[in-house]
Amino acid sequence: MGKRGGDHPHGKVAKAKAKPKPLVLPPAVGDASINAAIQAKLADCDTTIKTQFTDLQAANPTASSGVAAYEKVACAKALSSGLPYVASCPFYWLDPNFELQPNVPKYQTRIDNLQEHFFSSPAYLDKPIEVFLREGEIPHKMIGSLKATDPPEMRDAFRQAIAAAINGTAKAKELAEWREILMSTVFKFVESWVTDGDTHIDSVFATIVQRREDICVMKENMAVTTMMRIYEIIDFKRLKEQSGNDISLVRLFLWKRQLRDHLWRYMDQEFASWDCAIKTDIRRLTTSVAVLREHLGYQEATKKEGDSSIITYRPRAQWPESADGFLNVFESLVFGYHFDDSIIAQMKNHRSIEDTLGHRDLRMFMDRVTNAYAKENPNEKEEELEKDETDVAANAHAVEEACALANLSEAEKIVRAATPEELAGDRLLKVQAGCRIAERKVRQQVHFIHDTDDEGKLISDMKAALASQVRGDENNRKYVCIVLDIKCLCEAGSQGKYRLPPTRAAQVKRLLNGVLGSRDEGDLTDGDVLVIVDGGKGSGTDWVDKQICKHLPAKRYEMLQHLIVYTHDSCEKRMARASKAPLQLSETATFITHAELSFKVQPRLFSGSTRGNVIGPLAKPDYADAAGVWQVLYADKKKMFGDANLPLPGGTLPHELDEEDEEEKKQKTRVRNSDLVPAFFHESPQSVAFEIAHSLQCMAILDLACGSGHYAFWAIKHRVPYCGIVFNEHHEKALMQKLVSRTLTAMCDSNDHELYDSSLANEVIEHDKDNTPAENSQEGGRGRGRGGRGRGRGGGKPKPEPAAEGAAGDSRDDLLKMIQDAAAPTEPQEAKV
Repeated sequence: MGKRGGDHPHGKVAKAKAKPKPLVLPPAVGDASINAAIQAKLADCDTTIKTQFTDLQAANPTASSGVAAYEKVACAKALSSGLPYVASCPFYWLDPNFELQPNVPKYQTRIDNLQEHFFSSPAYLDKPIEVFLREGEIPHKMIGSLKATDPPEMRDAFRQAIAAAINGTAKAKELAEWREILMSTVFKFVESWVTDGDTHIDSVFATIVQRREDICVMKENMAVTTMMRIYEIIDFKRLKEQSGNDISLVRLFLWKRQLRDHLWRYMDQEFASWDCAIKTDIRRLTTSVAVLREHLGYQEATKKEGDSSIITYRPRAQWPESADGFLNVFESLVFGYHFDDSIIAQMKNHRSIEDTLGHRDLRMFMDRVTNAYAKENPNEKEEELEKDETDVAANAHAVEEACALANLSEAEKIVRAATPEELAGDRLLKVQAGCRIAERKVRQQVHFIHDTDDEGKLISDMKAALASQVRGDENNRKYVCIVLDIKCLCEAGSQGKYRLPPTRAAQVKRLLNGVLGSRDEGDLTDGDVLVIVDGGKGSGTDWVDKQICKHLPAKRYEMLQHLIVYTHDSCEKRMARASKAPLQLSETATFITHAELSFKVQPRLFSGSTRGNVIGPLAKPDYADAAGVWQVLYADKKKMFGDANLPLPGGTLPHELDEEDEEEKKQKTRVRNSDLVPAFFHESPQSVAFEIAHSLQCMAILDLACGSGHYAFWAIKHRVPYCGIVFNEHHEKALMQKLVSRTLTAMCDSNDHELYDSSLANEVIEHDKDNTPAENSQEGGRGRGRGGRGRGRGGGKPKPEPAAEGAAGDSRDDLLKMIQDAAAPTEPQEAKV
């Protein structure tokens, strides 16, 4: 009977099938330039090893590895039987330069990590080296030319470690151990990888690819110690028993590892001026706790004589201040414990790494680094500023015009473009009088208070305001509205368009204490309604309880919630076709009172009635719509908010954008100081403010986050006292001017029943008649054009083109004239034929 005929072709005794052809390996030829530097370094390692140990190929193998030493007879017997042969052999029986996949790139960092983890001290290779033999080849007759078919990285790390020990300060005993390991390396000999005439070349290459992937996984696992893996398993087993808010040590350690990797990436992207050696040192020192303690010691240690915990890393003294501070971030946050409570609090609130680094208790570390780097590299900042200032100077007039067109009313544009002689004319004097009237209307109803960390000053300022002295009438369902649009308290300093601003508990508490301190007994009165607009952050009443009600003095309040719904198209347009991000089409307005709240049943301003608990659907204005969104220069916006209210240091977008969208690519570029941007990206539109104020029939409004002044404008229209909290004097000045412009626009709008002023509107229309747009001029008059308010300076009067027969003019002037004619108490004219 034959030998195990199905196991290997050498076991076949019957001649049913032809003898299979042996596997012929392709020549080890590839792009030598890919790994040239690494191969040169390894060749030096081989030279060092063979110079130190001159008998590596001539001496007999040993069995110190625990596997029997190589024997000629046993090897021949196993291979002739079609079985692999495993034995201990000298390492340099191999051809160290042979690789089955020479064109696959190798990475020096991976080899270094393998060396540090597996061969920091004398150690055997963890797996046998697989050696391919053609039929008839005998291992002991091919010394120095055996071909290994497994991935070379582990062997490379092994060779590199031995050479490092020889070149270093290794003692004779350690070198003797390395020699013994070299003479007792476990080999697995396999002859002619074929079965039944079918070569396994595909399987061979698939196997080596898988083993390369295993090495990558092994490298990642090296970053987690055995003890951490044990704790991780324990943590996962306890996960079901613990509440979701518990942060275990394992979760904290894993989060810190993510923080370390984030800081590494940040270093590579942001600190281009640092020497590569510094970056390499920082990465090496912060690889693990053991390495950091070995080279840097303990940051919290106190200096005592003979205290070994105090270690001075001498190269650090030559680093720039920013690099030293950056390493301190690792010492304090990643490997230190003093700030763990702040980090855990951020983890419980599901904050990102960027948000955590921007927390008020932790912000100082990165601020110290970025400020020092800016001082060390002033040219980088100066180049950006110089380019920005050049753009502003070159387009100063265009920037000024764009800002004016975005915010000023028609009346203000007329006054702005007029010459001193024209301002003295009767018509423009009346227009200027209308501007002063609008300003008085605003100042009579609106009072602003600057936000401050001094809670006592905030309370005293609120008490002095007229709106704080008004009390609501709950019997007639007329209330004092205390409103907080949570999205207007601050804004993300980076990608604010896409990132909802954070809710900062300390700021919310300070504002609520300020307004409640101005009320009777430091709490809401019976006629007060606290309105919270959450921007879709909350779900049910849980968010309001945790973020708002916990700061209120009483234990129980009545809460009523209305859902605010927006149209899909308006939200989609704001997101600039970033379809991968979920669209937030709703937010919640929560009404908090002491007693049960009831509204007067009346029609809403847009649709439905106040009996319903849904407001909308409403359309959010486009960010480019100057009539619906307050547009300011980016430089002015930074002044308005101040550093404290642009809290986030930066970071990636919270969702992927459509990279193929050219318009979106433009929006992702750096915002310049001369760019017009929305003052508040996530503020609820004016329609929401008007609906809420209309439902409550407000007798006074206390606004804890003024934003663009929507509630203030409603108060001006209805002559209701208003008190609002602004960021600073820049915000107050800009918002006051914006409210004057909005009031002037309403005074010229015949559809505005509260503020319309026919005399001012007539003067604006008459001025428009005398200044026909330049495109209709036939004699060179410049005119205003559709975008500006310039006076004609040509040689003759602009000559209007005749209107088409049978149709009225469709210009703005014609439309305004039609409105005036329709409102005038005169006999109707005959229709034009």
